[in-house]
Amino acid sequence: MLHDKFNKAFGIAAAATLAGGVWLAGVPGAGSTAEAKELKLAHFVSPKHPMHRFLMAPMAKDVAKASKGKLTIKIYPAGALGKGPRQQYNRVVDRVADITFGLQGYTSPQFPRTLLAELPDVAMSAQDATKRIWRALPTHLAADYKDVKVLALWTNHAAILITRVKPIRRLADLKGLKIRAPSRLAAGVLKSWGAVPVTMPVTKVYLSMQTKKIDGVFIGPSAIRSFKLTEVGKYFTTNLPTAHTTFYLLMNKKSWNGLNTYEKGIINKASGLNASLRAATAYNKAGVGGMALAKKIGRTVIRLSDAERARFAKAAQPYVKRTIAAREGKGIKAKAVYSALKGK
Repeated sequence: MLHDKFNKAFGIAAAATLAGGVWLAGVPGAGSTAEAKELKLAHFVSPKHPMHRFLMAPMAKDVAKASKGKLTIKIYPAGALGKGPRQQYNRVVDRVADITFGLQGYTSPQFPRTLLAELPDVAMSAQDATKRIWRALPTHLAADYKDVKVLALWTNHAAILITRVKPIRRLADLKGLKIRAPSRLAAGVLKSWGAVPVTMPVTKVYLSMQTKKIDGVFIGPSAIRSFKLTEVGKYFTTNLPTAHTTFYLLMNKKSWNGLNTYEKGIINKASGLNASLRAATAYNKAGVGGMALAKKIGRTVIRLSDAERARFAKAAQPYVKRTIAAREGKGIKAKAVYSALKGK
């Protein structure tokens, strides 16, 4: 089984997987009468968000059940342990929280290898992209996570373009439009398409579109309902040669090292590739639901022709090559990472 294979090949990934209750710091073991330990899991989205409902909450429940209440996870949603999505990585490193959920793109310099998965046409679906990341993790991506313990890594549905006023049917339609990008790599792709990329947390997208500070957003369709984007977007363009935004659930190393073998086993069972695939599937389902809502309320859904999609892909290729070359110049084996992600 892939999960077991990764556990043996690389402890960073499978061992800490989806730490629903992994933060214990010191539960003695099975059958112990020691006081229950509680791990803090911080995230910045609503409790109604798919990742809270279908990933983190179920994980917390599973961990508590498996440990008979000796190891529990308390979830702090909506920035309860600190506002600002971009600070999520620091919160786990500094142990403000034992576990955090976030996006690699918010702290791009920390994840130069993983974010290569966000280049165009690396994968066919959220599940496919997630599997590719896990296959590449032990050999090619581990350095991105040297200061933390990986519990889960996954992606969402392929990104779409949502615009306020102008429909995007051709490459030329994007020229000069201010489009929110989820990461530096995505910003580079948008620029190669002629747009003016604007980076900001997803929590600021609604107001920025409402106040006309941006013309649109480049985002996975799972965000449509979570962030009410049908209220500020009129046109929804699909079939772009886009990548899949990457996400993480990470754990503080000291918190992980404080667990005993029994506790780590509970975490391993609740996390890893399988948990990551559940998250990817939840995002995919949310994306399908978001697109259905857009159609239902009369928003214009545009599917690029295959010929136009090819034009977008061709326009992005020089940027892809520059990105890989720039990372190689910094001592990162980006060609090997990209090839591994592409399955070559």
